[in-house]
Amino acid sequence: MSVEVRIPFARELISEPSLRVNQNVDNLPLDDIATEFGNVSLISKLKVYETGTFLISGGLALRIPTADNVNYSIRLLRDMFLLPPGAPFSFFPLNVNYRGTLENETYNLSPFAAALWTPSDRLFAQGFLKFDLTLNEFGFSLRGTVNTLAGPVTINDIVAELKQQSLMRLNAGGGSWLYRNPCGCFLTGLAALIEVHYTTTLEDADIIRGDVPLFLSQPPLPVDLEVGNRANRNDIVNLTLGSTAEIRKSTTLATGFVIPLREASDKPFDLEFNLQLNHRFFKTPR
Repeated sequence: MSVEVRIPFARELISEPSLRVNQNVDNLPLDDIATEFGNVSLISKLKVYETGTFLISGGLALRIPTADNVNYSIRLLRDMFLLPPGAPFSFFPLNVNYRGTLENETYNLSPFAAALWTPSDRLFAQGFLKFDLTLNEFGFSLRGTVNTLAGPVTINDIVAELKQQSLMRLNAGGGSWLYRNPCGCFLTGLAALIEVHYTTTLEDADIIRGDVPLFLSQPPLPVDLEVGNRANRNDIVNLTLGSTAEIRKSTTLATGFVIPLREASDKPFDLEFNLQLNHRFFKTPR
C-alpha cells in the first residue's frame, strides 16, 4: 500500500493572458511564460491480488484546485475595420474590450484499477482503467465594452456555472525485454513496448450561450457566443510506441512517440514525443 502527495510546478502559459490586436498587429501571449503552482493531488494505492505472474492493484485519487484562476483580457483596436461588400459603409474604427475569468474550483475524484501480467521473464502486458469524476461546478464570467456608432455599449455580464465533463480512461499495452543483465555496469535492461490509450467523455458538455454586441451599428448587432466543449462528446484514441532503458537497477529512462488515431475534434495533436526519467533513491529489501 502507498500514499502519495503530488505538488506540481510547471513552466507554462501565465494564468493572466492578454490578447491585443492593435491596428493590424496581433499580439498572441504565447511567449508569456512563467513557473506556476498547479493542482495538488492525493493518491492512495493498494495491491489487491498477486501471483507469480499476475498482479492487480487499485486506488483512489483526489485532485484539489490549488492553482490560480485564469484571468484573461481581449482588446481589439483598429482605425479601419473593413466590412464585407454590400455594407452601408466600407470601414469603421473598432474598439472592443473584454475581460473574463475561469475560476479554478473543480474537485476531481478518480478511482482506478490496474493489472500486470508477466507470462515469461521477457514478455509483459499491462492495463489501466480510470474514471475522472467531476464533483462540482466552476465559475465563468465575461464582461466588457464595445464602441458603436452611437457611443460605447457595456456588455451585460455573462456569469455562469460550468461543470467539467467526467472522463473514462482505458489504457492497454505490452512489450518485451530485449536485454536484461542485473550485473551490468551501466545498462541493466532494455524493453520495447506498444500501448493504446482511449479517453471518452461520460456526459454531455455544459455550454454557455449568449449574445455579445460586436458590430458597431445602432442598435448593436448581437453575435452568438458559445463557451464550452462545442464537440459535446469526444472519443480520443492514441497509439504509443516506445522503449524503456533500465540503468543500474535504480533508474529508468522511457521514451515514446504518441500518434493520434482519430480526426477532427478527437485529434488533440499531430504527434507527441515523451521523455521520462525516474530514479529510486531507496530500495525495499525482498
